[in-house]
Amino acid sequence: MAAGVFALEVLLPPAVLSAARRPVDYFTFNSWLPELPRFLSASDITWERKLDFLPNLALFWFSADSPFGGTDWGFAVTVSDLLRFLLMSLHRRDTLLSRYATTPQRPIEVILLSLQVVVVDLHGRFLPSQLVNSGGGSYGWKS
Repeated sequence: MAAGVFALEVLLPPAVLSAARRPVDYFTFNSWLPELPRFLSASDITWERKLDFLPNLALFWFSADSPFGGTDWGFAVTVSDLLRFLLMSLHRRDTLLSRYATTPQRPIEVILLSLQVVVVDLHGRFLPSQLVNSGGGSYGWKS
């Protein structure tokens, strides 16, 4: 289940952008990645600079060309994004398993629950929203 949530976090944004704007026509991994071990082991570069650089390193990206030249949209995944996706998928898996361990759920309910949104209140705190069954097969968001 965690792998499914992780895949959704990586693949859903390009899928939505492809449907709403222009289809993906380019995907690539960062061609600089083979140089990463040499960068990390270099003695002339401070650890502060290495630690500052690493979270923002783009690992791979999706994009679509604009009919007017250039790029219409792009979606890049950095090291920090990848770690966040991994932690969120593990957290949501544990949350879903603990919440629904005794009652079997329909697959659509599990998918909708795994896509919970996070709301930031006025004080900057994150409030996880919960999907609630309103009865009759309809769902609503409760924050």
